[in-house]
Amino acid sequence: MIQFRNSYYAADEHGKNQAILAVVKNCGANATSIREAISRFNENSDPWKLREACTPSYVKIFRRLVEQVDGFKFLIDFRQDVLFAIRKMSAVDYEDYKAEELRELRAMEGALKDLLSLLFSTGLMELHRVTWTSPCLLLQRISEYEAVHPVRSWADLKHRVGPYRRCFVFLHGAMPTCDPLVILHTALTTEIPGSITDVIQRSRHEQDGFSVDAKEDPAEVKAAIFYSISSTQKGLTGIDMGNSLIKQVVQSLRNEFPELNVFSTLSPVPGFREYLLENLDRCSKGLHTSLSRLPPEEMAILLSSLPQLRDGSWLRQRASSNSGERKSFSTDDEVLRRALTRACVLYLCWEKRRGYCLNPVANFHMRNGAELWRINFLGDPSSRGIRNAFGFMVNYRYFLSNLNENSRRYMEREPIALSDDVRSWLPVDESWNGTCE
Repeated sequence: MIQFRNSYYAADEHGKNQAILAVVKNCGANATSIREAISRFNENSDPWKLREACTPSYVKIFRRLVEQVDGFKFLIDFRQDVLFAIRKMSAVDYEDYKAEELRELRAMEGALKDLLSLLFSTGLMELHRVTWTSPCLLLQRISEYEAVHPVRSWADLKHRVGPYRRCFVFLHGAMPTCDPLVILHTALTTEIPGSITDVIQRSRHEQDGFSVDAKEDPAEVKAAIFYSISSTQKGLTGIDMGNSLIKQVVQSLRNEFPELNVFSTLSPVPGFREYLLENLDRCSKGLHTSLSRLPPEEMAILLSSLPQLRDGSWLRQRASSNSGERKSFSTDDEVLRRALTRACVLYLCWEKRRGYCLNPVANFHMRNGAELWRINFLGDPSSRGIRNAFGFMVNYRYFLSNLNENSRRYMEREPIALSDDVRSWLPVDESWNGTCE
């Protein structure tokens, strides 16, 4: 096992791909053994022997690998490569024999996911708060893994783990000590912010004499804002640990601040820019899309502003003009702002994959039972924010008494939880039935 692991890590991309295909081909379920087991099952009705015969040999290999030093980490890395191989093979058309190979590869990926889901169940995870006095390697990992709002410097990192800020991580005993699996950054504020600038920039509490030991005033802590959550291991894709992390963090914060009862995110809207540009192109050709539900005035200004939206110039100008304050907007600017905001709501509410929100961030928080509470125009006025989602950010509110019911309704594809403010942006016509489907 150790030799296989070492040889695999030493191989290049092609060599790893060949090793993966060899495992699928040579260590899958044995058809002859399954037929024999079925025959014996008809005689003795022993389900365990039938189950053992149907279990691919690679599952047994994976279980043995887990028992090795760093075996957990190897399985995560191995699944990451398997997922990459599946995406690569799925992108092209193959002959029938290749299609069978892809099917077997997906079956092995599913077995890996099931095993890792069991091994990384939340009951085996340890919640830790990261502070400026945490091990340097852990702080470095926090900086490197930040996927939502990149850490600019050590001073920036110091700010994010300092007063009125909390950084929590999930660690696992079988993983390297300073290698977190999920990272959640939280800001302790007086109200729910609509701009990431208000969160990332140094607060009024941080003057020249700023100290990581500065005392916090509990009266200033009225809301906890989850502004960045990052899963650090691609090999754990699809294994939900963020839900449990948020709930454990809520409990930890309530223990620390008993009066705290406002919990919200300040989240990005990945995919919105691509959605809007693609659908505007289709609308310009007379095709019907979800954007066709927009009022004619708003659709017209979106189409006429398409070049400025595509290159981001209009948004950059608005961001640099009084930080996007609406008082500086002309009449046309205000119409375009409304059109973009309504389009963002349509994207989050109407666009679906298998009955659930197409937007991955919305899907994650809706599954957790959160409410889509507010849409923030130019919530992220940075070049990165404009490039990724036309600067929009969203607040998902976690009303603790409603989480279970909201989650149940969402998973059963019932109407998603919306605030009155968000609902006011939805078009009211004969096609709207409240289910966002």
